[in-house]
Amino acid sequence: MKTVFDWLSWGTQSLSGISGDQAELEARLLWAHADGIGVSEILAQLRDPVSDVDTTNRYQSLVQLRQTHKPLAYILNEAVFRGRSYRVQPGVLIPRPETEELVDYALRLNPSIVFDVGFGSGVIAIELAIHNPNAVVYGWDISQIAYMTATHNAAVHSCDHITFYKQNFFHDQPTWQPIIHQQSPALVVCNPPYIKRSVLPTLDRDVIDFEPKAALDGGQSGIAFYKRLFAYLAQSNVVMMVEIGYDQGPCLLALLDQLGYRYTRLLSDLSGHDRFIVASFDRVDEWLSLFDLG
Repeated sequence: MKTVFDWLSWGTQSLSGISGDQAELEARLLWAHADGIGVSEILAQLRDPVSDVDTTNRYQSLVQLRQTHKPLAYILNEAVFRGRSYRVQPGVLIPRPETEELVDYALRLNPSIVFDVGFGSGVIAIELAIHNPNAVVYGWDISQIAYMTATHNAAVHSCDHITFYKQNFFHDQPTWQPIIHQQSPALVVCNPPYIKRSVLPTLDRDVIDFEPKAALDGGQSGIAFYKRLFAYLAQSNVVMMVEIGYDQGPCLLALLDQLGYRYTRLLSDLSGHDRFIVASFDRVDEWLSLFDLG
C-alpha cells in the first residue's frame, strides 16, 4: 500500500514540468487540501499507508488540474498576502508580491480616507484597513465575483470599516466626489490593468488562460486606465499611489505633468524596477515628504 511519501513523490514528479522548483511544495499543498489537514501535519505522516481511496482520488484530480496550468491559488481558493490568507477564485486577479510593496508604501501615510479603485479580491483595502483601524476605506470594482470575494474576505478579517461598491468608479462620481472634498486628503490606491494588449499572448499559460483579462489588459498602449484615472482625479484633494509596469514610469510621469499634477515620485520595488508612482495635484507636505519630494 502506498504511503503519504509515495503519493507526494508521485505528485512532485507529475508537477515538475509545470511548477519547476516549486513542484514539491505544490504537491504538499495539494495533498493537505485533498486530505483536509494542515501542511505542517504532513511530516509526521510521511510513512503512514494511505487506505482512503477518496483522498487519493481527490489528490490525483487536483494534481491533474494543476497540470492544465490552472493556478494553484484558484485550485486551493486561497492566496497568502502579507502573511494573511485570502479567498481567491477565477474571476479575480491573484495577488502578486509586488502589490504587497504597494501596501507597504501606502502604510507610511497612515491615511484617514482610502479609495481602492478596482479592488479585486480586496487585499489592498483590507490590509490598509487592518493597519489603519480609524480609517474609512472605500472600494470600487465592476465585477460581481470581485465584490463577493472582497466582501467575504473583509468579513473573515473583521474589517467593518470598508465599504465596497460594485460600481464603475468613473461612473460613480456622486458617491466619491463629496468625500474627496473633505478637509483631509484621500489616498487613492490602484493596481490597474497595465499590460499592453499585444503582449498578452506571450504571458504564461497560468496567467493568460485563467486570470481575468479585464484585470490585465491595459489597451494598445498599456496605459489606458491610467489616462482615465489621472484625468478624473486632476485638481482633486487626493494623493494617488498606483502600481505600474516596469517600463511605464517616464511615460506616466509625463502624462501627470501634462495634467498639471505638481508633485510626483517614481518608486522602485525590491528588485530595483520602477513599480509605483505617488502623485498629488496639491502639496500635501506631511505625506509627500515621506517620499523625499521636498
